[in-house]
Amino acid sequence: MDMPEVDANRVGAIGGSQGGGLALACAALEPRINRVAPVYPILCDYQRVWEMDQAKDAYLELRTYFRNFDRQHIQEEEIFTRLTRYELKMEKH
Repeated sequence: MDMPEVDANRVGAIGGSQGGGLALACAALEPRINRVAPVYPILCDYQRVWEMDQAKDAYLELRTYFRNFDRQHIQEEEIFTRLTRYELKMEKH
């Protein structure tokens, strides 16, 4: 944003798959990004992935975590709340 050809008041982020997830992360961490266009962002909406029973591939760690640390899913709500903090932060954009 410090480059002379960039209008720092008109910066956006776009990306697909991992780039979509990174676009969301960048917009959450950099308040000067005022538009974001993620396309099928990976590693987002963990709870929906879990509810759809699609916790595999890049999301396999969800199953691993619950199997190793919370077999009875006592902390499931807290875990998904923590994982969605950045998503909630993105709603203001």
